[in-house]
Amino acid sequence: MSEMDESDLTVAVLAGGNSSRFKTDKAFAPFNGRPLVEHMMDIASQVSPNLLLVLSAGQEAAKFSEIVGEARVVRDPE
Repeated sequence: MSEMDESDLTVAVLAGGNSSRFKTDKAFAPFNGRPLVEHMMDIASQVSPNLLLVLSAGQEAAKFSEIVGEARVVRDPE
């Protein structure tokens, strides 16, 4: 079996929940001065440069425009 490098991996950051128990958009909840989703994208980018940001079907992608960077935005229809 050959070794994989980081370019062989894709990391998906799941940000499509409706945060019903959290009562506000959890992805944008502040943590150490930045939204949680921004922290997650930073951590994911340390694993691989190939990132997916997974949003729900009804979420506004524009809200994530400053966070997306080079990540692909995909929709979870469920």
